[in-house]
Amino acid sequence: MKSIKRAFLSSSMSIALSYAAFAVLWIFFSDTVFLLFYPNITYLTHYQIINGMVYVTVTAGILFWLIDRKNNQIMRKHAQKTELISAQKSNYLNTIDSLVDLIESRDAYTAGHSRRVAYYCGLIAAEMQIPSHEQTRLERAAFVHDIGKIAIPDSILLKPHKLTPSEHELIQMHVKEGYRVLQHIPLYADLAEIVRHHHERYDGSGYPEGIRGDAIPLPSHIMAVADSFDAMTTSRIYKLSMEVPAALEELKRLRGSSYHPDVIDAALIAFSGETIDPNITQSPVSPLEEERMSYYFKDSLTGFYTASYLQYLLNQHRFNIKCSMSYAVDMHRFSDYNNRFGWSMGDQFIQKIAADINASYPHATVIRFHGDSFLILCAKEHDMTGLIDTINQKIADTGVWMSIHPVDISDTFTSGEEIHRWLSETIHANV
Repeated sequence: MKSIKRAFLSSSMSIALSYAAFAVLWIFFSDTVFLLFYPNITYLTHYQIINGMVYVTVTAGILFWLIDRKNNQIMRKHAQKTELISAQKSNYLNTIDSLVDLIESRDAYTAGHSRRVAYYCGLIAAEMQIPSHEQTRLERAAFVHDIGKIAIPDSILLKPHKLTPSEHELIQMHVKEGYRVLQHIPLYADLAEIVRHHHERYDGSGYPEGIRGDAIPLPSHIMAVADSFDAMTTSRIYKLSMEVPAALEELKRLRGSSYHPDVIDAALIAFSGETIDPNITQSPVSPLEEERMSYYFKDSLTGFYTASYLQYLLNQHRFNIKCSMSYAVDMHRFSDYNNRFGWSMGDQFIQKIAADINASYPHATVIRFHGDSFLILCAKEHDMTGLIDTINQKIADTGVWMSIHPVDISDTFTSGEEIHRWLSETIHANV
């Protein structure tokens, strides 16, 4: 707006100077021109009247032309500048939105997480009667609150288990990275501080700075609750999602400790009527995601799944497992085979069995939880029979034999150690 005023002032000055110059020239030379054509001085008074009328008409026309011309130039420049700013803003928005989508595409769980957090922030802010422009600012900050995760390695960001303390410290860095990225972008600089503190806690137990209470911006308090609510109500590989009433009870329990009391009071009302899409899950939904997930769940030697995959299945597909045929298989005297032929030959032996099973029974799920102990899940009896026959053919005349027994895996396990212990006890009880 100031630039427009300066432009109009400059225009007015140039017009005024033009007008003054024309007036001076007219005053000095107009009578002389008239006398050249009409030397009879008797009529000079009449000509002066005509002269004045002509002067007013001509100068008015010139002034109008100059002002209109200058205004058109100013408006064109202003329109060009406005269009440039709008395009720059749009480019910023599109670039950041694309970056957020790119981050979320790395993990099935985080896909949609930022949008859900923004939505929950809007619900809380509306309940707290925060002005609409501040609500919009908060929702925009929520949409980019995890942008710092672009700097976190996939091995940690996509890890489908609980993080170790050192890994947790590394993933905490995403807050500072997000702040660093946003503060250098003019359009997002005012959002950087909100993002920086969205993992701080009311009692000072959060990060990155451990500040507490009103030292944390209110928008960050709101985002912390919205972010936690989405985490509670969304399935993760290592935990099941909570129902909304249970999540609200958890928020209420943490009122005044982890979360701002006023924000929790608003959230309990705002979220009370919410329903959660049951299809939101960390389960891979495409071959690409399946392959990425296998980095954590597949044994590098055999291509079979590891024991931690069973915990994932129990969390994500419990009812499907109950309908599956489940057998525990233990390869006996396999260590004797290794001692006779060497561990390298033993590895090759297992690899050959695995290759045949993976090629012939792609729909069977084989979990290797020890070097020579396996859990096999099949949906159909004849698949299980054929798979067992394949193994028997491979181990014939090797001195290795296997024990096979059905197992019930519908129980709930809270850790990989429990799964290992249960499988070992089940196999040894049936040998």
